[in-house]
Amino acid sequence: MIRKSFVVLLVIFLSRLIISCCNCSNETIDFDFDAIEITNLDNSGVYLTELEGNTMKRAAVSFRVTVLSEEYIYADLDGMSNWGFSSSYAMECDCYPFFKPNQYIESINIVTQFDISETIKENTLVNDLFRGKQAASRSVQVEDYKTLEEIIVELPKNEESIDSQIDFELFCIQAIDNESAQFEIEIVFNDGLILTTSTNQIHLQ
Repeated sequence: MIRKSFVVLLVIFLSRLIISCCNCSNETIDFDFDAIEITNLDNSGVYLTELEGNTMKRAAVSFRVTVLSEEYIYADLDGMSNWGFSSSYAMECDCYPFFKPNQYIESINIVTQFDISETIKENTLVNDLFRGKQAASRSVQVEDYKTLEEIIVELPKNEESIDSQIDFELFCIQAIDNESAQFEIEIVFNDGLILTTSTNQIHLQ
């Protein structure tokens, strides 16, 4: 038992020693956002989950929005993992570059492609019908919901990160009086760049 404990402590010590020997350069890659991806979410329960298919409950329409750089989001990070330190540590250390966007999100606009009610028709700006939150938490509490303006304030601005993307989630706060829904999402950046995409057509039940 004593020998086993000694081995465990030795492994922990050696692991920390190896990590301390890493000499990562922390190289930063500047990049431009150039794409938006939309993921359907199941917001009908206590926890958010990704939704397979395009059927949602009419009172639980929600999406994850990912703003990204296609050049780097699918990059081979394993191929980058040894940037900035000698080959003698290549087997022990994983050093990844930081990413820094050249733009930040200035506004978000959502336009419905179908009628939502008798008074909210297709091609209407419906920002007020949506709330959002950052994608860190799977649980959805009322206090997590923010207006689009509040979400924009909280999103990172030209900050270094290990990811070349920004994620946030959108929730429609009004039940939709229609059998179908679809939304165009427009992201406006501080440098004038505008990226636009549409959700899939959603079938409501």
